[in-house]
Amino acid sequence: MKGHAALLANDFLFYSLSEPTDSPFVRNLMLLLANNDSRVISQNVKLGMRQAAADGLWVHTPPPSYKIARDERGRNGHLVPDEQAPIIRRLFELAATGKYSTSRMRDHAQGARPTDA
Repeated sequence: MKGHAALLANDFLFYSLSEPTDSPFVRNLMLLLANNDSRVISQNVKLGMRQAAADGLWVHTPPPSYKIARDERGRNGHLVPDEQAPIIRRLFELAATGKYSTSRMRDHAQGARPTDA
């Protein structure tokens, strides 16, 4: 079938006896199939992420001072505090008082205790 289109898409093999491989028709058909595949994949990813969220699982990068752990069934997605959690919690408590500048809180995060000066 030299000079004619053979197209594999969605596990189907299409042959065209009338269209050459470089025809606009074949190119547009391939683009449409690729676009459709992309939309289907996107929909499946969104559904999976929504289902994971409904199951209480975290599907993104964990926030600071948390890490993602496996549950009893071996699935990833449960947030657990890491070793920085107490420091982050204390920084939020200090910020909530309104008494500390960001530079003083940074110093506290690096190990220095803020004073009430």
